[in-house]
Amino acid sequence: MAESKAKAVTTLEEFNKIINQDKYTVFDFWATWCAPCRLISPTFEALAKSVAEADESKIEFYKVDTDAAIDIAGQGMGEDEDEKKVDGFPVTIMPTFLMFKNGKVVNEFKGAYRDKLMAMITSVVKIDEERLKGNLQNAKK
Repeated sequence: MAESKAKAVTTLEEFNKIINQDKYTVFDFWATWCAPCRLISPTFEALAKSVAEADESKIEFYKVDTDAAIDIAGQGMGEDEDEKKVDGFPVTIMPTFLMFKNGKVVNEFKGAYRDKLMAMITSVVKIDEERLKGNLQNAKK
């Protein structure tokens, strides 16, 4: 199996360091027992690989196993009136996809919706459709 371009995050310290970068970071919050998570995972992996192959450095992909990283996925979301700020948060629906930049949530959705995941990523970078199709076919093998 090919190396994943979506890096696993296992500690709160690592998570906080990543989300506070001045670049887009996309997180897939998933669980091993979650069937929809397993269904959308090849798409997430194919997107991560396609972006990496295009040498696109303004977005990075990460995965958080919610059962293994309770300190990341089980804290409670704090919000300002004007903007969301991450103080940690409970992930109650899986999969949940969150996009951060400079410590703030800039895009999010819950569920295994390929079109929403594509829209989230293409709001930041252009994806080569042929490359993505090839990576998606390889990810499903």
